[in-house]
Amino acid sequence: SFLDGADCHCNCRFAPIADFYTASFKRPRELNWYIGLGLLFVTLGAVCTASVLKYDQEGLEALQHSKEAGELMGALGAFFTSGFSRSASLLSRLFTTHVSILPMAFAALIGAHIYLINQHGISPKATTDATARKTKGEGESRFDIHLRSMIGYGLILLAGVMLLALLLPAPIGQHGMPGTEITKPWWMFVWLFPAEAAVGARALIEVSHENNPFPKSLDRFAPQPFLCKPCSGAW
Repeated sequence: SFLDGADCHCNCRFAPIADFYTASFKRPRELNWYIGLGLLFVTLGAVCTASVLKYDQEGLEALQHSKEAGELMGALGAFFTSGFSRSASLLSRLFTTHVSILPMAFAALIGAHIYLINQHGISPKATTDATARKTKGEGESRFDIHLRSMIGYGLILLAGVMLLALLLPAPIGQHGMPGTEITKPWWMFVWLFPAEAAVGARALIEVSHENNPFPKSLDRFAPQPFLCKPCSGAW
C-alpha cells in the first residue's frame, strides 16, 4: 500500500512536467489541467494521512504538523483542530479521510480526467508552428488504443511495485515519543523543512503558497500561439 501510494503520487507529480512541455494547460484543456492538479493534491493528502495512521514516531510528528498547520490556517484548517468535532478525534477523521473520502475524490477526478482526454485528444507536439486545439479524430491513433496501452503499462508497473513491496516492505518505525522530532521527512517534503526549522510551522504554508502550481496569469491560457516564436520556443 505504501509503495502503491508513493508510485501514484510520483505519477501525479511528473505528469505536470509533460503538461508543461506540451503546453497541455492551454485552451481547450484548462479544466483538465486543474483536474490534474486536483489529483496531485488528493494523492498528497493520501500520503500525509497515511503517514499519520502508522502512529509511530513519524506518524506522531506528522499529526503534530497537521495540528499546527490547522491552527495557522484559521477557518481553512478547522478540520485539523479539536473543535471541529466533539464525537470524532482528529485521528479518526484522518482515517475516514484516507480510506473513504480521498479514494472517492480520486475516482471522480480520474474519471473526469480520462473523459476530457477522450473529448479533446492528445496535445500536439510542442513545435513553434503548433496551435493549441482539439485534436480528437486526427491521425491514426484512437483513444481506445491509447487506453489499452495505459492499462497494460499500468499493470506492469503495479506488478513491479507489488514485487518491491514483497522484497522491501515499508517498516513501522519506533514507538512515538511526544515532544520530539527526530525522523527524516519524506523526499517530497525535504525542500520545505529548512524553512520550517528556521521560522516554524508557518513556513510550510508560506513556502507552499509561493511555490503553488497554479498559473500566475490567465494569459497563459491563450489559444494562439501554442509556442511563442520570438521567445525561441518558450511559452
